[in-house]
Amino acid sequence: MIIDDNDDIQDISVFDDLEFNDKTVNKVVTKTDEFETIEEIDDFDDFEEIELSEIIIRPEAINDLDVSKELINDSILKHLYYEGEMTGLELANKMRVPYNNVIEVFLDKLLKQKFVFYEGGRGFGRSSMKFALSDTGKDAAKRALELNNYVGPLPVSLDKYKKMFTSLNQIVSMRLNVLKDLLSDLVLPDNFYYNIGPAINSNHSIFLYGPPGNGKSVVADKIARALEGSITIPYAIEIDGQIVKLYDKIFHTIIEEHPLDKRWIKIKRPYVFVGGELTYNMLNLNFDPVSKVYEAPLQLKANGGVFLIDDFGRQKEAPSLFLNRWIVPLENRFDILNLSSGKSFIVPFEQLIIFSTNIDPKDLVDEAFSRRIRYKIGLQNPNPEMFLKIFIKLCKAKKVKYKLSEIESFFFYNVNNTPKIRAVLPRDLLEIIEKIADFEGIENEVNFYTLKKASEIGFIQNYSYDLNI
Repeated sequence: MIIDDNDDIQDISVFDDLEFNDKTVNKVVTKTDEFETIEEIDDFDDFEEIELSEIIIRPEAINDLDVSKELINDSILKHLYYEGEMTGLELANKMRVPYNNVIEVFLDKLLKQKFVFYEGGRGFGRSSMKFALSDTGKDAAKRALELNNYVGPLPVSLDKYKKMFTSLNQIVSMRLNVLKDLLSDLVLPDNFYYNIGPAINSNHSIFLYGPPGNGKSVVADKIARALEGSITIPYAIEIDGQIVKLYDKIFHTIIEEHPLDKRWIKIKRPYVFVGGELTYNMLNLNFDPVSKVYEAPLQLKANGGVFLIDDFGRQKEAPSLFLNRWIVPLENRFDILNLSSGKSFIVPFEQLIIFSTNIDPKDLVDEAFSRRIRYKIGLQNPNPEMFLKIFIKLCKAKKVKYKLSEIESFFFYNVNNTPKIRAVLPRDLLEIIEKIADFEGIENEVNFYTLKKASEIGFIQNYSYDLNI
């Protein structure tokens, strides 16, 4: 509903008398009551050589945008309201839609309705004329803003988004030699490569468990960052008249905008990572009562890439709450989301999801959930040979002198308490030993004395004491 020139509320749409099936693009001559100009050709014409996709097509008319005309109209009003004045081309660029046959059509109608007026020009051609809102137009813009404050690239329909993921290329398969090269700076048991390789290629789910400090987080991070390829996502999705923001600059790295429809962006495969800060609310649509716009949940942002939940079980909320939330997506490869109105809808769940934990799996996962996580891979404490190999490798990398016999003696033959053997222990001790050497004015060397001092400083000692309060 809009207000006409006499401020009477009408139940007819502003679009009722428009013809939206015209596929003509790049009209050269434009006539109005005021002037006749040669129209500027928009930048979509530079990509005629690109083969059209069945999903993403060059929008040549309003119907090609696959969203309601009211949504487009409201977007124009809101942009003009916030900017004050804009040219037709500036509107087209901000909304990532063509000027010809889209923005120009709506501006013509808004001019007739006296919602906008000409404010001047910034160059040659009608598309460079500046437009501003009239008082009536500002009232209409405020009503649009009451629905939501979203101003940005025009959203795409949920149907188009779902179709895009039905044609999504799978993650490029990892090979043994590539995986070993990727993790070459780590010392890992041979069977670990053979176990985790097929899990990566499954593009399904991995439960990575084991004692803390043995490289689970590092391994998961390296794998996620190394996965090749790109996917195409929209900036935002329209669902039942509501806007869901999908693009997140924290997790999405833009390669380029799609040359046919710039509402879509080509990005590197997403890598979404969370730890102890994860809350149940992050897995559902998050409605902002101020902007009246939804933020996509983390798993939706991770589609086509990797979703890493580090330190699983350390969140403030019970693990069972998260596990129950993921049972359906893991089993069926789709997720069910809900708008605040109560409307439910289905979205794809296509990602490699990794649960990394140092808590005993028996204390976290029941049989029903364990069955749905296809790959369960443990990373245990290094054996003495691996531990010494890690220590020597780090000493050489940091150019620190070491006495191998004294390292062996301290950790494996010392009757006194020593830190638990962990893969991360050499790194931590070397950092402390460097500070000890600097403070005491001694050589930075790994020997029995520096190991003992570093252990006393860096690790809680096994003794009891009384608090004298």
